[in-house]
Amino acid sequence: MNTNAGVIIGNMVRDAELKFVPSSGLAIADFTVAVNGMKDDVSFIPVTAFGKTAEAVSNYTQKGSKVAVSYYLKMETWTSKEGKNRSKLKCNATRVEFLSGGQKKSESINEDDLFEENDNDDIFQPSDDDDIPF
Repeated sequence: MNTNAGVIIGNMVRDAELKFVPSSGLAIADFTVAVNGMKDDVSFIPVTAFGKTAEAVSNYTQKGSKVAVSYYLKMETWTSKEGKNRSKLKCNATRVEFLSGGQKKSESINEDDLFEENDNDDIFQPSDDDDIPF
């Protein structure tokens, strides 16, 4: 089985750049996360988030914010103005956790959770505080 998923934890290099697709209104946020490697090695990982996750990243993070990003890899390819084939490996976020302190910074935004309908029939809701066993 092949797997294309990973997690990085690091600090945002700059504020996320939020834009919207004109035809659909889909939010897209591009940002870069600095990740420590071995010894003094630092990698700068480009990340793209979509939809509500993109909006949350834009609204609740800034340069220096510590984030944990679950992602899948995407190889982007294009032809340069000079006619040469170019490619770049990017991380497309499936989940972003805000690890910095501050208001709403520890919330976790998962793209799948934002679009699922909640069925509250499975949630225990006591009618009286005396029903709670602690």
